[in-house]
Order: sequence, then C-alpha cells, then structure tokens
Amino acid sequence: IQDAEKMKLKSNSVQAFFCINVVHYVDQEKVVEELLRCLKKGGYLFIHFNIKIVDKYGNLDYGQDEDKILTLLSKFDIVQRKILERDDLTPVEHHHKILELILRKP
Repeated sequence: IQDAEKMKLKSNSVQAFFCINVVHYVDQEKVVEELLRCLKKGGYLFIHFNIKIVDKYGNLDYGQDEDKILTLLSKFDIVQRKILERDDLTPVEHHHKILELILRKP
C-alpha cells in the first residue's frame, strides 16, 4: 500500500495503475502528478471518478464536474471514456454516476 499523494516509486517505473474509489478521498492534483511521475512513457491509467452520488430521495451527496476532471487529466491521452451507473444498498441506499477512463501517458 502506498500514499497516493507521495509514492515511494521511481520515476518512469510503472507500466500501469488501477485506481477505483481512490481519487475522491485525496488531493486529486497531487495524485495525478504522482501518477504521471511514476508511469512509464506509454503507460496506462485505469481510473474511476464519482461524478455524482445521490441518496434514494435524489439528494446530492457528492458531485464533481466532468470538465474539471478532464482538465485535471489533460496531460494524458484518453484511450477510452465511459459513463457507468451503479446502485448500492449499503450502508444506505444510494446511486452512483461514474466516469471511467483508460488513459495513456504520451
């Protein structure tokens, strides 16, 4: 396990990262810079961003602007972009709208 904001990895040493349920808990700018630093040229990043989480009544619990996310990731090439939706029943009923990206470091 690493601190995503300051990883103990060599620069340009990792071929791929997989980040799900990570970036909404940390300083996103720091994490993206660390991922860029550690990834090899041509390396891949598979990442999920919760762009909306609403409770069963439709009240917004969490939201993030998709354009701001794409600006944050502008140093990557987008290989694939999808919007996913998921319903959870625990700890309370809620609905996620997720931006799923596969990115490549140029």
